Amino acid sequence: MRRSTFCAAAGTLVAAGVPWPVRAARTGGALEARAAVPVVRARIGAHELALAIDTGDGLSTLSPQAADALGLARTPTPGGSTAAATLHGVELAGATLRDHPAVISDVAGLRGLAGFAVDGALGYEAFKDRVVTINYAAGRLLFPDVMPDGEITPITWLKYHDRSPQLVTFDGLSVDGFLVTAQLDTMMSKNAILFTTKLLDLAIDPEMRAPAYTYEEAALRPGRVGSLRLGVTVLAAQPLIYAADATAHVPTTAIAAVVGDALFAKRAVTIDFPGSTLIVT
Repeated sequence: MRRSTFCAAAGTLVAAGVPWPVRAARTGGALEARAAVPVVRARIGAHELALAIDTGDGLSTLSPQAADALGLARTPTPGGSTAAATLHGVELAGATLRDHPAVISDVAGLRGLAGFAVDGALGYEAFKDRVVTINYAAGRLLFPDVMPDGEITPITWLKYHDRSPQLVTFDGLSVDGFLVTAQLDTMMSKNAILFTTKLLDLAIDPEMRAPAYTYEEAALRPGRVGSLRLGVTVLAAQPLIYAADATAHVPTTAIAAVVGDALFAKRAVTIDFPGSTLIVT
C-alpha cells in the first residue's frame, strides 16, 4: 500500500481512457469548482493536465494515456501493472515545479474521488522546496511570497505504519478537548475520520441521516462531535465525522485522525514544506 486511501462511495468511477485535447492555458492555480477534492490545471510542455493535489502521498501519479502523450520515459515495476517515472517541468500557478518521482498507473480511483476524469495527481514531493497555499474559500492554489497569519502548528512527518512513506501530520487538533495527532489528506473530502481505539473517552453521537463511508473495505460509522479546533480556532462546530474502530486499518503510529477538505472549506491551508509548518487561515 503506497498510502492510506479513503475511498468512499464517491460516485461512479469513470472507466474510459483519458482524452488528451490541447486546450488554452488555464494554469493560474484555480481549483476546479466541480471537484470534490482539489484539482488544478497544470502544463507540461504543450499539454494541459487536470491533476488532483494529494498531500497523502509523496509520489505523483499519472495515467498511462497522459504518460504516452508526453512521451514520458518510464521504468516498469515488478508485476507489470505500474511503472516509475520522473516528472519534469510541471507548470502550475506561475511556477515550474521541481523534478520529482511519479508512478504511472490506472487513475480510475482518482477520477472517482474527484468526480470527473483527471490525468493524475501531484504528490507532496512536487512541493517539497516550496510554500504552497490551498485557498479553499477563494478556490485557488498559490505560492505565497509572504507567510500568512493564522493558526500555526509544526508538521511532524509521521508514518502510517512502518512501511509507509512519511505523511503530512500535525499535532494540536482538538476533538471536544481531546488533543490528537492528525494527518492532512487532501484526497479525503470529508471533515475527519477518527480512530476510536485511540479516543476511548470521546463521545460520538450517531448521525443516521449521513451516507455510508468505506475505508479500505471497512464500513465507518457516521457521527457528530461537538467541535474540531486548531489552537483557538474553531474549524467546525458539530461536524459530521466518521468513526473507524478496530476493524478498520488503524495507524500503528500516533495518528488518531485524518482530516480532509470539507474541514477547510471556508479557509486556506498553507503548507511550508521546507519549514515543516502548517498554517490555517
